[in-house]
Amino acid sequence: MCSSRFAWIATHIGSVRPNNEDRCFVGEWLADGNDGAWTVNLDTGNGRWSAAVADGMGGHQAGELASETAILELHTFADALESEQTVCAVLERVNERVFQRMYAPRGRPGMGCTIAGVAVQGETAMFYNVGDSRAYLLRSREILQQSVDHTLRGKSSAQGRSHLLTQSLGGTSSRITLAPYIKRMRLAEDDVILLCSDGLTDMLSEDEILNILLQESDNPARTLTAAAVDAGGYDNVTVIVIGEEHDANAEVIRDRLPA
Repeated sequence: MCSSRFAWIATHIGSVRPNNEDRCFVGEWLADGNDGAWTVNLDTGNGRWSAAVADGMGGHQAGELASETAILELHTFADALESEQTVCAVLERVNERVFQRMYAPRGRPGMGCTIAGVAVQGETAMFYNVGDSRAYLLRSREILQQSVDHTLRGKSSAQGRSHLLTQSLGGTSSRITLAPYIKRMRLAEDDVILLCSDGLTDMLSEDEILNILLQESDNPARTLTAAAVDAGGYDNVTVIVIGEEHDANAEVIRDRLPA
């Protein structure tokens, strides 16, 4: 299996929200909260890299600070994500940091976020999530969810499906026991990884997502994000798609057009 993979990233504020509360990182690249689409070469040399999407909880003020805090802290300790135990330990640290920032400038009591990520070492991947941000694997023209939604499903409405979260980073006035979902698996050469906020999965079915991923696209993350916005865009949308290496000379390329 090759040690280098290629990532496509896109994020969009959507059609309803006043600001983008999603944040993400891939390898050494970090989102800045602005809409856009990017491509990143994950040529690490040692086959080790991480990526994650955090979705600030829209029902609480300062959701963007919660997701920004979570991503920055997780990115700092990404190299420690070596086992199920270390993933739990790092997420506990991230959770503690979000609670600390509630009472810092810009913070708000109860602010929180969900998160979904992957840590890869060679041919082994560890998927993890807290909340309803999701991780998928595209394998043999099938899309397979690698995360578990920590939600009680509410009623559907004109504004999309409602979610009652049972797990989050922060998101409560007092700490609750954090129980992240973690799944370890062996990656195949042609596997494609998808990480996304629920702004994608609330707007598009898994069949629709799969059909888009199977199409030729310069940036499949941007195509997925645009489809979610066209379908209503009731929430911020952030998508990371990671697949085979396409350009060994590429580092970071930003598409100047909005996603």
